[in-house]
Amino acid sequence: MNRDSYRRYLHTSAWYNLSTQVKERDHYRCRMIFCRSTKRLEVHHKTYERIGREDLDDLVTLCHRCHGIVTMASRIGKFLGWRK
Repeated sequence: MNRDSYRRYLHTSAWYNLSTQVKERDHYRCRMIFCRSTKRLEVHHKTYERIGREDLDDLVTLCHRCHGIVTMASRIGKFLGWRK
């Protein structure tokens, strides 16, 4: 899935329903242990292997700030060859 189709997917009712389920499962709190915020919640893909057919375990609720930190760490890890 390319970047444009991924962005379109994030605006579908399927993604809305799935992300709502994840937030409910996570009790509408950021799952970062040092944070636990209830504001500006987003759903993060822990893996992109099943985009469009994600398992709930592929996803986690993060606040906007923590989502940015996790995304940046993931990109740095990929750049350094630590992960695919």
